[in-house]
Amino acid sequence: MKKNNVRRLTVAALFAALCFSATLFLKIPFLNGYIHLGDCFVLLAGWLLGPLYASLAAGIGSALADLVAGYPVYIPATFILKAAMACLACFMCRKHSSALRRILSAFFAEALMVAGYFLYEWALYGIGGALPAVTGNLIQAAGGIATSLLLWQVLAPILKKHDFKF
Repeated sequence: MKKNNVRRLTVAALFAALCFSATLFLKIPFLNGYIHLGDCFVLLAGWLLGPLYASLAAGIGSALADLVAGYPVYIPATFILKAAMACLACFMCRKHSSALRRILSAFFAEALMVAGYFLYEWALYGIGGALPAVTGNLIQAAGGIATSLLLWQVLAPILKKHDFKF
């Protein structure tokens, strides 16, 4: 395995652990699920890793958190949605990573999450069970956007100083 691939795999594993930890330990129970800060690291993975590693890190870390937290019914949706969020954030910022593109990528990735969980919960619980959960998902989305953008402001100069690239 090439040195760059080992480095990328190692950072992806760290992001999976960060997604897992921030989802599992920084959570507030809400209706059928919980609000958490894991989306911060889902978005950061998308901005820093390639689409494959970012998607796998976000999907695996977040889905494992659902398993350990006792929400196994959400594992398939969580894996797909968090992987898709990271991939979308990656593709939107891959070539041009301006502040506006980063903000838009966070917004659209979180909108994907809110819509995806709404459709999944509608299939599971009907419209009456899906609609109330939108509030929690919107709060989580706002928190994910805010924390990821704030953390990016701290990390970007450090990454630039150390010429962090994959």
